[in-house]
Amino acid sequence: MYYRSVADLNRAMVDWHSRLPDDIELIAGVPRSGLLAANLLALHMNLPLTDVDGLIAGRMLTAGARYKTGTKSKGDAGPMLETPRKVLIIEDYVLSGRSLEKVRAQVEKADLPHSLVYGSVYADPAKMHLLDHYYELVTPPTYFEWNILHHPWVEKSCIDLEGVLCREPSPEENQDGKRYEAYIASAEPLLSTTKTVGHVISCRAERYRAATGGWLEKHGIRYHHLHMLGDGHEGVRADESLEADYKAQLYTDVDGALFFESSSAQAEQIARKTGRYVFCTETREMMEPSSSAQLKRVVKREASAGYRRLQDLLRHGIRGFLYGRDGRT
Repeated sequence: MYYRSVADLNRAMVDWHSRLPDDIELIAGVPRSGLLAANLLALHMNLPLTDVDGLIAGRMLTAGARYKTGTKSKGDAGPMLETPRKVLIIEDYVLSGRSLEKVRAQVEKADLPHSLVYGSVYADPAKMHLLDHYYELVTPPTYFEWNILHHPWVEKSCIDLEGVLCREPSPEENQDGKRYEAYIASAEPLLSTTKTVGHVISCRAERYRAATGGWLEKHGIRYHHLHMLGDGHEGVRADESLEADYKAQLYTDVDGALFFESSSAQAEQIARKTGRYVFCTETREMMEPSSSAQLKRVVKREASAGYRRLQDLLRHGIRGFLYGRDGRT
């Protein structure tokens, strides 16, 4: 897995800008994530900034006083686009290249007078030919902090409800049934996603399933599966000591792509127990699995594959195993 945080992105911009051509006069970001990279790069290079639509329309993003008194350009930003300029159009990540090709077609149709170059902070090696400049070549799976909850793999991932999608209950709410019911109905939402969540994970008792589903629907959170801990424990919610074990087991059982956990302590435990990556929303870190847990996971997978091969051998005979089930090459 390849993961980069916003801090990593900023460090990349500091390093990259010294390697880019020094005749670039304007940075244009591709919305939405490309604008984050463009903004950071424009700040470090002390250059004016716009987005792709603004570039086509001849519109700049408003600059602060610090830029206006800089050495690159003086006065209002408006006249900037009245003269042909060297413009860097930038994405944060190019994987399929479809978004960049769409932007290129849009800009070419506008027949702008500027000299245009295209860049991306991160790019798949198979798409580097689409770019004039890139900072780093990376291969999937890739996760970036700034858009991780909008990643397509959210639909195959596990997301902790309390602490990620909604706030945690207070100690008083957690110990009183009626107050806990009121909390479920009125809990403030926290992070949101544009994707359908594969598995929403809650440590609430099973008897709160209907109320929990109602809250998710109220706040427009789509999901495939809602997992509740069950009523086999006392109180309104499981003891915290049980939560990491419960989440780790679910993560393994559903073969999730990633787990989103709010508690850093639990995130570390889940990663250690499962041998899988866990994204901690509290610290904005990607918790890496321990090497021993990863080894156990690989051994288990290989053992399972070996067992299936043995079953195939017994079922179809040696000839079928070697040459195909119908015995032909």
